[in-house]
Parts: sequence; C-alpha cells; structure tokens
Amino acid sequence: MDYNSSLFEAIYKRSSVRKYKDEPLAHGLLKQVEELIHSTPQLDETISMKIHLVEDGSKIKNISKGIIGSYGKINAPHYLVVTSEEKPWFMENVGFSLEYLVLKLTTLNLGTCWIGGFIKKNLLKDIIEIPENHIPVIVISLGYPLNPDGFKTRDLRNNLLEDIDPNPEKYADSTAKLVAATKRKEIHEIISGELDETWLSIMDAVRHAPSAINSQPWRFVKEENIIHLYGVKRLKIAQTLEYINKIDLGIALCHLVAAAQLKGKTLELKAMDIMSKKGLYYFISIIEH
Repeated sequence: MDYNSSLFEAIYKRSSVRKYKDEPLAHGLLKQVEELIHSTPQLDETISMKIHLVEDGSKIKNISKGIIGSYGKINAPHYLVVTSEEKPWFMENVGFSLEYLVLKLTTLNLGTCWIGGFIKKNLLKDIIEIPENHIPVIVISLGYPLNPDGFKTRDLRNNLLEDIDPNPEKYADSTAKLVAATKRKEIHEIISGELDETWLSIMDAVRHAPSAINSQPWRFVKEENIIHLYGVKRLKIAQTLEYINKIDLGIALCHLVAAAQLKGKTLELKAMDIMSKKGLYYFISIIEH
C-alpha cells in the first residue's frame, strides 16, 4: 500500500465533484486510472470485488432511471462501477478500497463523486461483465472538474444529499441543506479516550471522510493501544441507508490508516470479541504496535 504524503494531502483536497468538463480523460491518464484500479488494496483480500471502468459515461446516463439517486444531475465522461460478492465485511471492504482509489485519483487532479446505489444488475448486463456471484454495489463519477479549483470550491446547493437520501425534500430549505452539507463533528464527538497530538491529527483526517448525507456514522473508543470502531445504528427510514453506512465505515477506516501510516504508526486490524454498545454496532479494532 502506498500511503504517502500526497495521499494524506488528498484527504483535505478531495471534494464531491458534480460538474465535469465535457471531454474524456487523455488516453495516458485513462491508462493510469486502469493501473490504479488494478493495484488498489482491499480491507479483506479474500472478498471477490471488482472495479469496472466505464469509459463511455453515456451508458450509465442512459440507465439512470433504474438507479436510486439523481444521476441526471451528474453528467460525467466516465464512471467506476463496483461489484462484489456478498460476504461479511463486503460493504466495508468496498468503502475502504474505493476511498483509497478516490484519494489516488485526487492526487492526479481528477474529480470524483460517490453516488448511491440499489443498482439493478440487469441494467448493467450490456455495460459491464459482472461475475456471476457479484452484485453491483456503488458508482463513482470520474472526470476533469469543470471548475479548475473544484476541489476547494463546492457547489453546496447541489450536494450529494440528493443522490443517496430517499427523502431529499426534507433538505428543500437551502439553509438546512447548507448546514447538513458542511458541518463536521468535532473530534470528541467521534472518539472517546485519551489522545496525544499525533492521534488528534489522525482523527482529524477521519473527520474529513465523506459519508452519506454527511451523517458521519462512525464512533471510535480508544483503550490504551487499541481503538475500537463502531457504526451508528439507524432508526426508521434511515435503515434503508444501512448498507451505505457500512461503506462509510470503510471510508473512515481508510482515512485513519492513511494518516496513521504517514505518522509512522504500525497498525494491525483485527475483529475482536467485543460487545456492541447502545445505539452502536461493533465493526473492527485497530491495534497499535
């Protein structure tokens, strides 16, 4: 895994790019993207997962009505479609791997945006070759940002909220939407336990991880040299987004690992016999050696 300073910088540079130049990536750049796809690490290498590069973005545009989410508002020249077998951790595995890829693409000044799913497999059969035991999981748009400074200037009125929330009308008020789009939880809201300056810096990188409707559904508990990662349980309608929350946990873990390795930390990821807490479910533990 290549967790270097440029990847750490990409954590703060990345944003959800929704508007793209109407031109394909240069041939050499597409080749770089393909190489990155093939070298992207997984959280669990035993899970069969595939990242499909759809070079002709119009093919995804043409099936937009069959996918939950306002695809019509994101018109990109290329897309990444992720498929995976269904096993324990497969959603978290997708989140971890794809966020690593997104950060690497950000270092190339390419724009991306996570787009919510429930993608019908039959809609993709003429676009990508899906392994028999795989299901489509999520889509990521890809291209040159329309705004040259697009990584720093976000169109908050057209936030990712509409792409993954089944009830986007509740964000009709622009002020409420702006607050939901920009407010990040403070470090003490996502982790309990004593943190030194290095771990404060690492957890700040976690704060900048993207999540569905900016819900930041992760909580960490630090006990000496071990940090336990939990997911937030959802109630009522939000339960329909539970699968996306699992992807979000993988994304947050990717940020933690990237930042920790840059800071010289040696980590081991291990599932332990840990009880879930009220309103939380246990995912994994991060052990510092």
